[in-house]
Amino acid sequence: MNLLKVALLIPVSLFFTACPAEKDPQALCKAGDQAACSDLGVSLLKSDPVRATTLFRAACEAGRNEACFNLARGMELGQGAAKDLAGAMGLYEKACDQKLWVACLRLGRILGTSTAIEKDSKRAFGLFEKACLGGDLRGCNEAATMQNLGRGVVADHGAALKRWRKSCAAGHADGCAGLGRATLEGWGLEANAPAAVALLEQACGQKSLRACARLAVCLEKGRGVKADWPRAVKLMDRACKGGQADICQRLGELYLEGRRVKKSEDAALSYLEKACELGMGVACMQRDVVEESRSRKKKSP
Repeated sequence: MNLLKVALLIPVSLFFTACPAEKDPQALCKAGDQAACSDLGVSLLKSDPVRATTLFRAACEAGRNEACFNLARGMELGQGAAKDLAGAMGLYEKACDQKLWVACLRLGRILGTSTAIEKDSKRAFGLFEKACLGGDLRGCNEAATMQNLGRGVVADHGAALKRWRKSCAAGHADGCAGLGRATLEGWGLEANAPAAVALLEQACGQKSLRACARLAVCLEKGRGVKADWPRAVKLMDRACKGGQADICQRLGELYLEGRRVKKSEDAALSYLEKACELGMGVACMQRDVVEESRSRKKKSP
């Protein structure tokens, strides 16, 4: 599931009036302006993540939802705070309840893909639907994907197609990626590979990693376009780095088998590990098999 990647850090200026440019955010924060403290935390994330976390925590307790999101993100990743997925999920839920849709999206993705907890597809779909109804097209795209696959909700290709069309028409690249995939596979409409490739090219050019992932598969197999392995592998690597778990797994298999790429167990393990971290259980098993095989080879005389 990468799925389009959610912005990891949310400056208050994206949701509320930012601190006046002529005033020092540090001084405003010291004076008790929690909006300024939240913005100051974002500016300190790279240089002093621990202090940033302290600022986010205080601003979150004062009711700043974007600070709760950024605090949760740090707790989820263990950046500036101890790793605490349960605590992070609680904060995401708190911010989601206050209509910070990106928090609903993040919580939905954890519930739908994380290997660290028991997955809850039904609840994940509900969170994506909530964000969608709130006007966030990313939520519509995620809900469409689950609706199309029948995860957490009854499968409905027609409803998923309607969401993707609306999102694509509004200029959202991931919506066009979904529409392209539906057009390629014939989900809710007649399959048309060349038209699908055109949509995927457009969306990939607009930085939809989902589109780049599907386009790579088309280039690999020559579906609707002339096969182009070098470009396919390049796009796969880009999509994997952007969080597309199934593509990471595919690359792992290619490097493991040495098919169209130079055989490399190191590269294969790296891609399979990434897919595993992104929640693809089968990749975790494949990784374990490769590591076990390596271990046996080292022990044998």
